Amino acid sequence: MAIREKVTTILFSVFGEKINVHDKMSLSTCRLPSGRGYDVIEIDNLRCRTEIGISQHEIGKKQEVVISLRLGCDVRKAGKSGDVSNSVNYTGVCQNIISYVESTSFDLVEKLATDVARICTALYKAPCIQVRVRKPQALRFADPVGVLIERTP
Repeated sequence: MAIREKVTTILFSVFGEKINVHDKMSLSTCRLPSGRGYDVIEIDNLRCRTEIGISQHEIGKKQEVVISLRLGCDVRKAGKSGDVSNSVNYTGVCQNIISYVESTSFDLVEKLATDVARICTALYKAPCIQVRVRKPQALRFADPVGVLIERTP
């Protein structure tokens, strides 16, 4: 089964639609059971091309989207062992996100961000995730527009 089918199955059968939007990318609200904040794996400015938008000039055309992630996790064991199996393999995260995003069409950046968050929580067991999605070419007289979401499983 291709990654898109696996992800789609997980996305629509496991998680609900809880929305929390924050101004900046930090995982201040995510806590380990001990009360300590999570360690954070950062992936910044992952560039993908996908069909996204509802305007007539966007339909059927691929556009660049820029995705940044903050995956809350506990990397103490990986820090001690030096073994990637004790951490989140960010190469795999990027490959799965690129594969999914570039093979899917979206009306809204909100939907794209939510799906990326679900990939990270479902496939990589991230207990807390922030996703920022931006469309660099969305508005002629503005910097990129986008959305920032935070999710937990």
